[in-house]
Amino acid sequence: MTAGEDRAVADAVSTLLGVSVRDPVRLSYEGARCPVVRLTLTGGSTVIAKRWTGPRGPLVREREALRAMAQSGAADVVPHILAASEDGSLLVVSDLRFDDHARLGEILEGDDPDHAEAALIAHMKTLGRVHAAGAGAPALALAQRLSAARPFEESHHFVHTLDAQLAALPARLRTAGVGDIDISDEVAAARETLRHPGALLTITHGDATPANACFHGGRGQLFDWETAGPRNALVDGAYAGLRYLQSVWAHEIPAEVRRRAMTAYRDAVPWSASQLRAAEAAAAAAWTGALLATLPRVAQADVRWGRTTLRQRIATAVLRLAEVCDETAYMPRLAVAAHRAHEALRHTWPSTDCTLPPHRAFR
Repeated sequence: MTAGEDRAVADAVSTLLGVSVRDPVRLSYEGARCPVVRLTLTGGSTVIAKRWTGPRGPLVREREALRAMAQSGAADVVPHILAASEDGSLLVVSDLRFDDHARLGEILEGDDPDHAEAALIAHMKTLGRVHAAGAGAPALALAQRLSAARPFEESHHFVHTLDAQLAALPARLRTAGVGDIDISDEVAAARETLRHPGALLTITHGDATPANACFHGGRGQLFDWETAGPRNALVDGAYAGLRYLQSVWAHEIPAEVRRRAMTAYRDAVPWSASQLRAAEAAAAAAWTGALLATLPRVAQADVRWGRTTLRQRIATAVLRLAEVCDETAYMPRLAVAAHRAHEALRHTWPSTDCTLPPHRAFR
C-alpha cells in the first residue's frame, strides 16, 4: 500500500467519524487485500482502520462479530467498534495499543520461557472467556446478524470449509499411505459433532492463533475477527494442542505446557470434559484434513510456510490426531489410520526432518 493509499484510508475514516485524523501508520503487510492502518485523532488518541479493497467482504463478518462481542461478558478482550460503513468496506476500531513485543507469536519466539508460558495460558483463558460469554443465545444472535448481512465475500481461510475438509479426510489419509481402513462412520460422526454443536455452540474467532493475539498488562486479547462465526467451541479450542498449525507461527510447544494451556481453557468454559474431548477430536480431524489438502504441493519437495515447513506441519497434525483419538478413546480406527499415516509419511520423506521445531522460548 502506497503513502497515497494510506492517505485515502485516513480521508475515508475522517469522513466516517466526522473528525480530523493524521499520521497514518501501516500495520499490514505489503499487498494485503485488507490494509490495516493506525491513525491519530485530534487530541492524540489512536484508532485502527481496516479497509477492504473489493466489494462487501470479510469486514462484514468482523463488524457483526464485534457488535455481538460488545454485548457479551468478554467485551474487554476484543477491540470496540468506533465506526463501520454499512457496505462493509471500512471498519474503525479501538486501538489495543500493544507493540510487537506483546504479540503472542513474538513472545513465543522470545528468550523467556516463563513469560511465554504465562502468555500462552492467558491466551487460552481469554479464548475460554470468549467461548463462555458467546455460548448459546449470543451465538444464535450472531448467526442471525450474519444471515441478514449477506451476501458478502469470505476470506479463503480453511475455517469456512471445515466440513468439506473433514469429509475429504479418508481419501487424503489413503493418499498419505494408510492402506484400506474404513473410517467412514467415524468421520461421519465427527462431522455431526461439528455441524450440530448443541451446548458447545458459541461465538468463535476462527483464527485464534499467536498471530491474532496479544498479552500485555497481565491479560490476553484477541483481534482481527474476519473469520469469526457461530461454531463448535473446539474449532478454536483445539488450536493449542495442534500447535497452531494453520498459523505462520506454528512451532512445537512442550507437552506439559500444552497440557497446562488446555487445562486453563477447560477451566474457563462451562462444558464437561467428555463434551470437550469428543469435540476436540472432531476438530483435530477437520484441521488435519485441511492440512492434508496440501499433500500434492509437497509430493516432490518440501515447502516453507512461515517459520516451519508444510511437511513438518502435516506430520505433526496426523500425529496429534492419533494422540487425541487415543486420549479420548474416540474414533479408534481413525487413531490407527493417523498413526499409520505418520509412519508412512516419514518413510515417504526420508530426507526430511518431519519434527516440528520448538518455539525459541522453549528451546
